[in-house]
Amino acid sequence: MRFLALPLGALLLCAPLGSAETAPAAAQALSPETAQLVARYIEWRGGKTFAALNNYHLVADVEADGLKGTTTEWRDRSNRSRDEYDLGVTKGLSVHAAKDGWNRDDALVTPQGRHATEDDRRALAIEFGDAFRGGASVQRLADEQFDGKTFAVLRITFGDADSYDLILDPATGAQYGRRTKAGGAPNFTRLSDWRLINGVRFPFLREAYRSNGKLDSTIRVRSIETNAKFADSLFAKPEGKKTLSFAAGTHSTGRIKYNPFTGTRIYIPAKVNGRDVEVLLDSGADSSVLDKGFADSIGSKTVKGGVAVGTGGETEAGLANNVRIAIGNMALDLPTVGVVDLASVGKRIGIPLPVVLGRDVFLQSIVDIDPSGPTIAFHDPATFTPPAGATLVPLDPQGGLRVVQASVEGQPDAPMLFDLGNGGYMTLGAAYWQAHNLLDGRKSSTRSSGAIGGEQINHVATLKTVRFAGVTFHDVPAQFDAPNIERDSDRDAGNIGMPILKRFRMMIDFQNSRMYVIPIAERISQPFDRDRSGLRAVQDGDKLVVRHVSKGSPAEAAGWKAGDVITSIDGQAIGPQFASSQLSLWSWRPEGTVVTLTMADGSTRKLALADYF
Repeated sequence: MRFLALPLGALLLCAPLGSAETAPAAAQALSPETAQLVARYIEWRGGKTFAALNNYHLVADVEADGLKGTTTEWRDRSNRSRDEYDLGVTKGLSVHAAKDGWNRDDALVTPQGRHATEDDRRALAIEFGDAFRGGASVQRLADEQFDGKTFAVLRITFGDADSYDLILDPATGAQYGRRTKAGGAPNFTRLSDWRLINGVRFPFLREAYRSNGKLDSTIRVRSIETNAKFADSLFAKPEGKKTLSFAAGTHSTGRIKYNPFTGTRIYIPAKVNGRDVEVLLDSGADSSVLDKGFADSIGSKTVKGGVAVGTGGETEAGLANNVRIAIGNMALDLPTVGVVDLASVGKRIGIPLPVVLGRDVFLQSIVDIDPSGPTIAFHDPATFTPPAGATLVPLDPQGGLRVVQASVEGQPDAPMLFDLGNGGYMTLGAAYWQAHNLLDGRKSSTRSSGAIGGEQINHVATLKTVRFAGVTFHDVPAQFDAPNIERDSDRDAGNIGMPILKRFRMMIDFQNSRMYVIPIAERISQPFDRDRSGLRAVQDGDKLVVRHVSKGSPAEAAGWKAGDVITSIDGQAIGPQFASSQLSLWSWRPEGTVVTLTMADGSTRKLALADYF
């Protein structure tokens, strides 16, 4: 699950281009109609005065998903930028300096990762015209309709699949908007209320839209200053504020028993604002999150704002301030957390989900997980030494999350999201499995899956080999994600998840972008758990309601339908403790097992379990 407290990624100003006079080599490579369009645009922006633009600083009012505040931006031609936002309930900062970049959300500082840093570099190259001096291709595409009018499309690319389109009036070069496709997801920003500032045109109104077409943010510029002198300190790595502490004289929680619900989750006993509760550990959550009902029950005031993006799509979210999560002798005092209605997610996975503990804890401690216990410990990074024989695995930053390298079916290593919150099958993104034709000739079925944002029907199949951390795994069940414009990315190949990760002791160190792993010998060669029924059923009180029947499965062959209701399994009633009992794993039993299921009308059906993908 990914939580986006502030979807302000489209705050960058429009992409102005430099003067063709300053880049004759690149201009000569342009087609005549492209060069003509570029010249009109440059002249409209301010001609030679625009070409002399070296930097600018602006202050603006911002509205984003119910929150209002200000944003302040600095853009410098020498490949440096800085963005600060203050939305009352939350504040943040993004800094890009040459080859490095960092984000600070309220308190913690995180590296941007190579993709975000490159995105910033390209944005600045386009804004100040350096894209025309080399390293980019420019072409005029076919005209398109926007708001009932015909516009020219000027496309800029940098040698990969990402594209940056300027939407221009073909006669005057006036800019209507900008469309980007970076990492697979398209976004659009409408630009208006253009004003001349010291001879250069800037848009004073920006309306940014997400890939699903929903309005992301509205920015109304108050003031712009050009060609000022910027202090180098503006672009230095920001200072963060530590929010994690151990009791005086201690440097670790010691080993704590956790609830491994169905063998693929990590529920840790904790106190949240003094309330005893189990929190789900999720390295795939870029913010800690409270369920809305739980937040209300502990008197935490929620302010609407932001979206939560999960495997099923996106949903509305809120923010809450001043939340303390205590685990043993360790405390996290979080200035801001996300608030999302997680009740339906808890139903789908079969256990309440009051709190998700995300990257806040990973950025400030060594998270030491031993699934063979199952136990977990949190250590002070300053005093931690990895045990002898542990294998170092890089954890590369990517969009607030982390990726590891893994090989699928002998393909070269590819980046996979490191996601302790994924308790289902290993997943492959649509862009990756389609590019490598990984479903061709492979026996497959369908599966209903999802979390935040709802459910989605995906393919499932078995991978012959997956190699991770020096270990090759065989016959790995995998989900092949269906194309989804809201979450598709060509920057990672998928999500490695707990089915593989639970076979290692993991000592996770986000601060240094690494973890140490030790294979658990008795688990490495164990067969992977898999469903053998084809029924996706969700508990509703004292019954199970079928939500999906997998194609080609034993359940489909036996005539099961969505909406069928089950009240008992092999004579054992579906009771309040069903989700946490072994009975909930009935469909994972060995092939050939015959299960007797009692229906709501008292009739019984027998279902013979079998592998179907």
